[in-house]
Amino acid sequence: MATSTPLNPRADSYVPYGAGAGAGPPGRFQQGGNNGCSPPPVQPLGQHDLPKHPNQQQQQQQPQHQPHVQPWPQSHQHQPPHRQYQQTISPHQASQLPQSYQHQPYPQTQQQHHYLHHHYRPPFPQQQQLEPRQPYQHQYQYQQSPLLPASCARATSSTSPPYPPTPQVDCTLITTVEEVAALVKKLSTETLIAMDCEGCDLSKGSWRRGERLEDPKIPLHGQLCLIQLGTQNGEAYAIDVHRMGESAFDGGLRELLTNPKILKAVHDFRQDEDALFHQFNVVVQAKFDCQLADVLIRRLQNYRTTYVSGCAKLFQQNGIQGLSQEEKGSAHERFSQDRHLWSRRPLPDDMVRYAKYDVLPLVALVREQMTVLKGLLDAREASALMRKGSDCYDSLFRNLEECRCRLCCDAAESAKFDGCKVFGMMQKEPDLRNISPSTWARIRRPEDNELLAPPGKSKYFVDEHDQSVKLPC
Repeated sequence: MATSTPLNPRADSYVPYGAGAGAGPPGRFQQGGNNGCSPPPVQPLGQHDLPKHPNQQQQQQQPQHQPHVQPWPQSHQHQPPHRQYQQTISPHQASQLPQSYQHQPYPQTQQQHHYLHHHYRPPFPQQQQLEPRQPYQHQYQYQQSPLLPASCARATSSTSPPYPPTPQVDCTLITTVEEVAALVKKLSTETLIAMDCEGCDLSKGSWRRGERLEDPKIPLHGQLCLIQLGTQNGEAYAIDVHRMGESAFDGGLRELLTNPKILKAVHDFRQDEDALFHQFNVVVQAKFDCQLADVLIRRLQNYRTTYVSGCAKLFQQNGIQGLSQEEKGSAHERFSQDRHLWSRRPLPDDMVRYAKYDVLPLVALVREQMTVLKGLLDAREASALMRKGSDCYDSLFRNLEECRCRLCCDAAESAKFDGCKVFGMMQKEPDLRNISPSTWARIRRPEDNELLAPPGKSKYFVDEHDQSVKLPC
């Protein structure tokens, strides 16, 4: 952005600052340094610079060749740096002053100030030209693939601008069946909504297909406490399932979640669907899982997909305002310390804020990811892969007999992507038979030929106070 061109187009008037000692008179710019943007040091006025008052006892005649050097007045020190410098007035310019001023030795300085401020204007320095604003770049644009050399790196991205910040709105808490019915009626006209769930170690937990396990060795866990829904207009709603129980689905919520015409934007819905199915016999239809979309995008652009990405990371990479990774990590730390946090009423304000910003940005993330996928694949193939692929991916935990929460296994190992199981289920779907072999060749990799090992033992246990405690290393 910076150039070596002098700021003043009249190069004969002064030299840019920074050329070095002895490059010019003390009141002039010198080249180098900060490209002329910084002012030169103001030199103190010498005894030969200004004429003395006639009443002063010691007067020294000013040399004829010495120009009148006038400092920039104190009242103008607020001017930009390029205006704060000593201005030199030549003898020719001094002769242009009115004759009534020339025969007065002392007031001449003030009149020169008046002339400099109201008549004579030095050439205004040329304004620096700012670089044009760069178009929005997707997270994968111009990134070198870790699987390919630099010469093979691809640059495909969305050209859409970044989405605006999430509006600062409150999250409406729904606590009655009547409020659920009114909400369902309002959302029934939407074509895209965001969805997320919160709970106490959210999973199937102590339930299997609608029945609670009666095992004293297994503490009660996995309860679904909250269902968050977000709209494209930035409205957020939280349905208090913990308070209403089964009646929360009697006001039309079950029909809304199973409506195939309304697309639900979710992120890593495996534990959510596990809890919804085994506790309330609900299977959400028409989902778009942003975590799976991120895996497909990375595969199509030849990036590694050993681990899946969290929503906070995806929000940051796509320029979408949401929960940061630090906020997400601190919230998970609170969940580990108090496993009943989501079941406490009234909900703390910071937990309501967490629930809101965990769901609202998903709408913008779905649009961004779908735009990128359509640039990498045929539009029909991209839509079919995400529709059926999200159903396969989110059903992984639901179809297991054992629980995959942090109290039952090492849940951190669930961050590994099991391509063998996911893509194997996808290729068996009848609606995905039209996917071309070349597309499957770009998606599948040799590492998908082997199943991942099951997760290890849990690193937590429940103490006598019914709280989860991390095992010592």
